[in-house]
Amino acid sequence: MSPYLSAGPPGHRLLVLTLGLTMALLAACLPVPPAAPPSPSPTVTPTAVALATYLRIGRDLALLAQERAEHPELRRFARQAIAAREDLLRSLPPESLPLPPAPDADPLRPSARLPELRARLEWARPFDREWIDLFLPFTDEMLTVVVPLAETAPDPLRHQARETVSLLTAEQAQLRAWRLAWYGGGG
Repeated sequence: MSPYLSAGPPGHRLLVLTLGLTMALLAACLPVPPAAPPSPSPTVTPTAVALATYLRIGRDLALLAQERAEHPELRRFARQAIAAREDLLRSLPPESLPLPPAPDADPLRPSARLPELRARLEWARPFDREWIDLFLPFTDEMLTVVVPLAETAPDPLRHQARETVSLLTAEQAQLRAWRLAWYGGGG
């Protein structure tokens, strides 16, 4: 028997047991602080931010195609591209979702190019050809960001990057086929 329980006046043992039980119950009721999330690697986070930026720009470009495309197939494609990019954006970890760029943002950042890309499409005729000719190199550029993530990022980011690679390669194949069928070679 514990020396704390055997020594002392007659009600002492009951008091010690009651206090011990009360302390144990209080400790069990206290909230346990959540474990800190693992810190992302310094190279994954900027790349993931770039991925989110490219997804947003791709969505914005697809919105233009949805509004202005001459071929109904391209309008459907744009709707699907918008939905796919929004799904991917929702599934990205929060630390990879960048804030909107500041007005004095670095001109080499992908988000800084969106006004230039929109201006290029504003008076484009035929719109569909110009849009495809702009979107194909844009997806090539995006693949240079996504492929390394698909190979080296921790899950779940790696999984999303692999989905993005599949999406982009399928989109490129479809756009190249339409470009060839509608406008011939040379693009």
